[in-house]
Amino acid sequence: MPYQIIHFREAERILKEKNLERDLEFTLCYLDDILYGAGHKRELLKLCMEEMDWLNKDDMKILEGRRYSYRGFKRGVAVESALGMYEFIQTALLRLQIGFDKKLIDMGIILVNADRSDKSPLGTTKELVEKEIKMLHPTISLPVSVALFNLGNPDEYMEALLKKDGPVPEENTIPTIPAIPNKPVGDLKILHMNHNQPDKRRKSNNVIPRSNQSRKAEKESISAAI
Repeated sequence: MPYQIIHFREAERILKEKNLERDLEFTLCYLDDILYGAGHKRELLKLCMEEMDWLNKDDMKILEGRRYSYRGFKRGVAVESALGMYEFIQTALLRLQIGFDKKLIDMGIILVNADRSDKSPLGTTKELVEKEIKMLHPTISLPVSVALFNLGNPDEYMEALLKKDGPVPEENTIPTIPAIPNKPVGDLKILHMNHNQPDKRRKSNNVIPRSNQSRKAEKESISAAI
């Protein structure tokens, strides 16, 4: 399997009783596919919970009158997430424990990113989860299953894609424009001569003045016509 799941305090038995084993398996496989190498895990997690019918908003509230809610819920089983940082697992356990003490849920499932440095003195993520679950008892006492995912690094994932598909051109690269071929312009002397020639369509500015007699005759003819 691409993921690893650890059960604590008879959580596996509860999943069998609720007939959620296969449902959970399909959901975790789907999550492993869409989250690997992804940067926006929260949006993709919500999409998966909705498509796999784990997003029942009426039963997901942790405290009445507040907006705190679980990532997913189905048949008394709540889902929480610590995919961003491992330290969020303690917050997830506390949220699940509140619902368990209030008898809102029967058990919980936590999704954890298992990627850790090989030089970590705390060991693998699986070893760390097992130690902390024991250390937090009896404060955290609910049945819980922890799913460990190897989601990879988004930067390394993109580098692998670039090596596979070839280099991608940079955004600021200026495309090369082909040169326009030279065309003969013609005889520059003829163009210069045509430019200096006067426009024949232009009207002459010489105005011929009219005599006073012609003006008087024009007025009399207009008055007679009126």
